[in-house]
Amino acid sequence: MNNPLVSIIIPAYKGGRLLREAIRSVLDQTYPHLELIVVDDASPDNTRSCITRFCGDSRVRCIRHSQNRGAVAARKTGLGASTGEIVIFLDQDDLIHPEKVRAHVEFLESHPEIGVSYNGRIEIEHPSRQILGIWMPPAQVGLPDVILGYPFAPSDTVYRRKWLSIEEIWDDRFVARGKEMIPNGAEIMTLGRLALNGCRFGGITRALNCRRYHTERVLHDLEARCQAELLCQETILSDDRCPQEVSVLSSVAFTNTYLVFAYHAFLQYEDEPGRRLLEKAVECDPSLLDADPCRLVQWIAAKSCSSRGQGHGMLLRRAFAALPGNLSTDSRQLDWALARTSLLEAVRATVWGPISEGERRMARALELHAEVDDSFLEELNYLLLNYEATFGPAAAKKVAIRLTATLRRLGKPRAASRLRARSLITRAFRSYHLREFLKVPLLLLPAVYNDPRYLLNRGVFSIFCRSVLLGKV
Repeated sequence: MNNPLVSIIIPAYKGGRLLREAIRSVLDQTYPHLELIVVDDASPDNTRSCITRFCGDSRVRCIRHSQNRGAVAARKTGLGASTGEIVIFLDQDDLIHPEKVRAHVEFLESHPEIGVSYNGRIEIEHPSRQILGIWMPPAQVGLPDVILGYPFAPSDTVYRRKWLSIEEIWDDRFVARGKEMIPNGAEIMTLGRLALNGCRFGGITRALNCRRYHTERVLHDLEARCQAELLCQETILSDDRCPQEVSVLSSVAFTNTYLVFAYHAFLQYEDEPGRRLLEKAVECDPSLLDADPCRLVQWIAAKSCSSRGQGHGMLLRRAFAALPGNLSTDSRQLDWALARTSLLEAVRATVWGPISEGERRMARALELHAEVDDSFLEELNYLLLNYEATFGPAAAKKVAIRLTATLRRLGKPRAASRLRARSLITRAFRSYHLREFLKVPLLLLPAVYNDPRYLLNRGVFSIFCRSVLLGKV
């Protein structure tokens, strides 16, 4: 596969300026062997003129549907008109890094066993362009990941053409009234059936997309969408080819789906559907009410931090009013959630700005006596690792210094040492799996110094001993 042609397909509907920016990000690729096919899905606005302005470039083609058929049909139309050995589906809202195509071509050339590659992404609020965070999917993804919580978005993935010729992955049962009934169900069907057919997935640990989130976007028919997505999951889980160890995960998969749609309901001030969806989630997994604070409250607090169109306090209180049993009046757990969300937002503003917002949120977190526990430190560790993978070690070090100052301001200087230990431990395990055995002891020793509890960790002890022995070979 030497210098293969790459086909990039953009389904377009009411795209406007965002579509123009998406097209420009494709044409700015450093990899030269590509074609761009934009499928105008019968847009009633100026989408066609936005596309035709680029048609002077020989790499660009435009196809127009006579009627609106939805993104899945538009992708299939584009695929039929394309000729590349490698195919990328790009959403019109998203942007791709100039090195994305080249990085995936090189990755697929060096990993012939991989049928679908994927990468991380930077998430941006539209129209403010405020960075919300970095999403980095697992390095290895399989059928369980696809079923439990769709690990990557359409624009994150890159396909070898041969896998897209499997007809069953193009399931159009969920296209009704000319538009998609579900946001993720089609991708669950596509990737789930690819996995059932033996396709392997492989990840690039770089953020090579920008995904834009619309604060004013409204998802209609939320409960119907939820049921359609559940049907997609059930279709994969009940397939004769689905391994038993995956099919037993159905309750976990359904719980995740109910929770996601409940969050969207509260975000859109649809509190009654939100309450019903939360009840369904608890029916699927009663353990959501276990622990203190319970897992459901922890989940709501984390998701509330992601809301941008309304204050997190308002969203939390409305969600709490819909919680089952005595939880709806449990002021102690509500106070914990308000404090945790303020702390998470303070961290986000400390990293992405504005700094003044971070200081304001931190003052609020201090006022609410926010706790710094292991789950919070794991969030910080995840953030720092993703930041380093995207912007490099020097930039990540500056962010780590700011976050350490934040922890000290909270009166938790020991937490700063524990955070450093977590980061070192994560790097040590990564080096071990990459067979970089000489690096492992150099990472583990300062980790144990910063958090002596790791002396009792069997996994840490195991990779230390193995690396010392294997590093001498």
